[in-house]
Amino acid sequence: MPNPKVVINVIRASVPGMLIALFVFSVLIRLVYMLFLGDSDIVSDSDAYYYLRNAKALCAGESFKNDTHLYAYQPPAYFYFLSVFFWLFGDNLDLVRCVQLLIGSFIPVLVFLISRGFGWPKAGFISAAVVAVYPTMVHYSVSIYSETLFVFLLFTSLLLIQQSYLKSSLMLKLAGGLSLGLAVLTRDAAMLVAIGSIAWFLILYRDFKKAVMNWLVILFAVLVVIFPWTVRNYKIFKTVVPVSTNGGINLYIGNNPEANGTFQWRLPSGVKWNCSPPSGYPKGYYEYQANFTGTKQAVKYIKAHPLKFVQLTIKRTWLFFGPPLNNLSFKSPPIQAIRNYANFGFYSVLFIGSFVVAPFRFRKHRRELLLVLSTILMLSIPYLITFFAERYRLPIIPVMAIISGITLRSFLDLRALQFRFPRFTKTYPGLKEGT
Repeated sequence: MPNPKVVINVIRASVPGMLIALFVFSVLIRLVYMLFLGDSDIVSDSDAYYYLRNAKALCAGESFKNDTHLYAYQPPAYFYFLSVFFWLFGDNLDLVRCVQLLIGSFIPVLVFLISRGFGWPKAGFISAAVVAVYPTMVHYSVSIYSETLFVFLLFTSLLLIQQSYLKSSLMLKLAGGLSLGLAVLTRDAAMLVAIGSIAWFLILYRDFKKAVMNWLVILFAVLVVIFPWTVRNYKIFKTVVPVSTNGGINLYIGNNPEANGTFQWRLPSGVKWNCSPPSGYPKGYYEYQANFTGTKQAVKYIKAHPLKFVQLTIKRTWLFFGPPLNNLSFKSPPIQAIRNYANFGFYSVLFIGSFVVAPFRFRKHRRELLLVLSTILMLSIPYLITFFAERYRLPIIPVMAIISGITLRSFLDLRALQFRFPRFTKTYPGLKEGT
């Protein structure tokens, strides 16, 4: 029988070995949690309920719908993801959870690889370990929600784009754009990342023309992925709907006389919902009208009540970025209470590391910090003007873990006081851990 100390030393000496160990550890954590969770996240009228119902309808040969007369209210990728497994293996929810569990366990690996791309592999293990055990990341890895698939596709694209810069590779850049396009089809809030990614290239190249050319490659790849779905939507609505029709309604939910910064289902006044169109009109007529009217009434409300909008935005910003205090209660079921308190502790540490210590620690490297913080901003803006839910900030957790890991590592290694974070030149990465 091999000596455990020898095995541990071998793993420590090998990056692939440590990544495998990290992946296996992530899998085990999620497996244990899945045994306790059961099917408690699947309730009537939840997103999980609609994901399952409509994925099964796709398997039965029906065309894509979110409901009887809703044709593009939610992005399609996660529905098709589920339907593939139902088609291959039948209605086996445990198998879907296991596959999603494996996908979620790859996210810490992606976090490490991105940190290593910045030149901080040891910090990368700290960040990846945090993501591996972060309670909300674990929870949604085994829940029937689109968050895990979205975060996986998003950080795959970030890694590919980072590597395309380091290796001056057009193919990697295209691959990153394709992955980002799939992320858009999973949660269309990622479109803001596709558009806002020009900020990354302006920071990296400091050359406007070169930045724009690189950004256009990413944007082209994203549009290639979503174009077939946009064409399908045009045939249904007879107008351009790039991905989904929920933007206007979400904006109205977040900006109406009863809005409080969180989700409270409310339709704009005067709209018809989930019903057949008038004779001679496109079958998605009322769905598109609800989206359009929601946007119109939300903008009207914001213009009429600018102070209320500012107050709501401040509240939403606090809910999104602040520690999750609202969920702390011992009256919750035991596993939920444990998860909520652990989530509060982990997030508080990441919040301090990312938004308090890091700006002070790296105050002489503002452009470099801007690269990371701009990514967080892109992922948060849609929810700062609509409404907050805990799962919506899941994509920023790995970003916060990366910057917090680098911050912590810089304090642990005195020689890191001389590092540059990161040096955006052809010799990139310029971060050094004193090794």
